[in-house]
Amino acid sequence: MGYTALEKMRDKNTKKYGKELGPINPSPHYCDADDGRKAAVLRFIRERCEGLGFDEATESEEDRTGIYKGRSLKRGQIPYNMQMDINRLCLEREMEKFMDSDTVLDAYTVCYCFLEIFCGHLNKDEKMEKIGERYVCSVRHFAEGIREYAENNKADYSRDALFLEEWGRATLLEDDYSSAAKKYDIHISDECDEDEEGAIFGDDLLHLDEIAAALNYRYTYNGTEDEALSEDIAEAFDSLSLEYQLSNINQAKNFLKYLDVLGCYYSDKEQGEKPLEEFDSKQLAVFAPMEHARWVREHISMGWIPGDIYKNNDERECLRMHKEAMDPSSGDEEISAHYDSLPRTEKEKDYEPFNSMIKLIKKYDGLTIYKKKESEKHE
Repeated sequence: MGYTALEKMRDKNTKKYGKELGPINPSPHYCDADDGRKAAVLRFIRERCEGLGFDEATESEEDRTGIYKGRSLKRGQIPYNMQMDINRLCLEREMEKFMDSDTVLDAYTVCYCFLEIFCGHLNKDEKMEKIGERYVCSVRHFAEGIREYAENNKADYSRDALFLEEWGRATLLEDDYSSAAKKYDIHISDECDEDEEGAIFGDDLLHLDEIAAALNYRYTYNGTEDEALSEDIAEAFDSLSLEYQLSNINQAKNFLKYLDVLGCYYSDKEQGEKPLEEFDSKQLAVFAPMEHARWVREHISMGWIPGDIYKNNDERECLRMHKEAMDPSSGDEEISAHYDSLPRTEKEKDYEPFNSMIKLIKKYDGLTIYKKKESEKHE
């Protein structure tokens, strides 16, 4: 049960390389005995929505021609149904984050996943327009409805997938879910504590995609940011699969945390003081290990395995293998030791993008980084 297209790709790779490699079927983050709300939601997405978005005709064409239609770093790198499995895994992982945090930023990425799965590969501006002024409560209602439906209905793959789409559209994209609740006999409270209510379309979210797009594009323009065009930055981001877009968005989320740890902030308005042009070595030493740990844990969660037998990016994406990935059992100490052991060229990948990004977000989105005054740091 779970992610059958990943298992099929694993079988292909076993025949190709003569041994079992990847991709693996990522472990569920719940146990069979867990009957809590979070486990019910995650179990429903993993076990009762198997095959979501699969296209048998496309799969047959890929098997016949050997040409893949799925998108990863770029289109055509992986099988189409494998991409659909990865998209669903993204939704499972982002739902887990939201149910742990109940925060606006994590609510946003749940909506982002839903749009990619059920509304097609929209560009980021179209996604923001569809999400509009959604609220944390919308994602709470989405989760609570899934839990109630899963508890009261036996598994039926076609009906379950239809429910997920219709209930998601009603709670995440529309203002009234009463018709969907009546159809599926769902009874949840529509009340929200006004003090807890948070608009997803807040200041941080207004710029989150731009920061994410800049982080992605820094590979091309690191050191020559003046040559970057806004439309090229957006196009490069929009061409990525959901997994890679989310990776950049989650990196951007953590960038906001890193700024706070460093005593910095961003603004789209002139602050009357000298802006931060780049992070110094002391600042980099603070957040570079944090960024490395985030990347490692993200790849473990998404089922990437350590190794370097791939000859090119296409093979890497089909194997879901990376030379800097780590074993799923790795703890904080192992991840820290792993970072310390990296050569300087690899460590630079954890911090140089952020210096490049400072220039890109200023050019692309009019954002400037400033250091907080000493009095502000303790507020």
